[in-house]
Amino acid sequence: VSVTLVILTNGSTRLWQDQPAFLSPGLDSNLSVSEPVAAQKPLVSHASSRIPAPLAAPAPLAVQDPLVYTLSSKSGAPKGKCLDDLYARPGPIVRSKTDGKELEISFLNRPDLIPPNFRTKSLCRDKNNWRSDGIGRPITLPTARLIARAVEVGHPHNGILDLDRPAPERVCAQPVPRIIHFVWLCKPIPSKVALRVASFARLNPNWKIMVLVDKPVKFTEQMIFHNVSDRPAGPIIIHTLASHAHDFRNMDIIRWIRNLSWDPRHGHVCAGMSDVARLETVYKYGGIYMDSDFIPHRAFDDYGDLFRWPFISHKVCAVNIINSIMGFDANSGYLNFSLEAYRQNCLIYHNCMPEGGAGPAFMAMSMLKYNSSDVMFIGQQFFHDSKQELVSHLTENSWGR
Repeated sequence: VSVTLVILTNGSTRLWQDQPAFLSPGLDSNLSVSEPVAAQKPLVSHASSRIPAPLAAPAPLAVQDPLVYTLSSKSGAPKGKCLDDLYARPGPIVRSKTDGKELEISFLNRPDLIPPNFRTKSLCRDKNNWRSDGIGRPITLPTARLIARAVEVGHPHNGILDLDRPAPERVCAQPVPRIIHFVWLCKPIPSKVALRVASFARLNPNWKIMVLVDKPVKFTEQMIFHNVSDRPAGPIIIHTLASHAHDFRNMDIIRWIRNLSWDPRHGHVCAGMSDVARLETVYKYGGIYMDSDFIPHRAFDDYGDLFRWPFISHKVCAVNIINSIMGFDANSGYLNFSLEAYRQNCLIYHNCMPEGGAGPAFMAMSMLKYNSSDVMFIGQQFFHDSKQELVSHLTENSWGR
């Protein structure tokens, strides 16, 4: 049986069977799956192989003063034309081509774009019960007020996210490339997830599909992917976490988080790794990231060029961002800022895991601090409710630990 499956590893293309077996964060491609993470000189020390010693924090940055901390030399500046030069800014209500299903769009700093006939009312004033609001409403408040609320509810705001620090220099966004990303870590990708990925490939034939893994894909799942290879955008691309050892700036932190799985006191290890890996992946390639428990109802192209614009999903009057789906341009200025803010948040302030690391609260604060009017805010109800029929989220808690 000939399997047409593209694998990216260290810049080469070959079949999965030719690959070494990578350990989840795999910085050493010669390490076998059977070897423990401790063989890679873990950042967490253990008194013995069975009883871990108290966990050590990751090594601090060389520059620990947040007031003099600067962004990475990895530039977020776009090299082509700005998005505004290529595409008209989306209107506040965008309808699908097939049946006119509506999406509602907001931007930071643009309350002038909110029409009075929005189906979702803007109930975000202080007198409203905004803290418990479960949907995304049109953004009419100033960003400074949203940031104050984010601090009020406990979002991280140290270092370059501090309220007293000036806003980072923004660069204009470029079009989001037609790539859909999925991340599956810690165990081989199961058939049900492979089938969902394949369903997105079928429904979006002109979009590349990329899946980041750290375990070999088994034959059954290879064949599921192979069955959707004959499409304009080509076969599903599998790339390994280990192949990004030198281009994911936070790979050392991903490796450190992976080591925590050997300590029974720590849960959500896979979620912690994924929260960082998804940002790194979209920064490198651009495109749309989705959790593996989304299912499609209609193609992204059904909304024309809408999803060439960067977007996030939100609720609680823009104070909570849902990091299960997002879209950004390659080398995004926002993601460059966000990855550096996360690195500082982890290495200096020891907020590395989902609860205070790169999860929704962190993303909300970094997005508000970056304060770009090029990023669409779309209410989570349009992605998490099957009645809206773009995609729906099964919320399976796929990452478990």
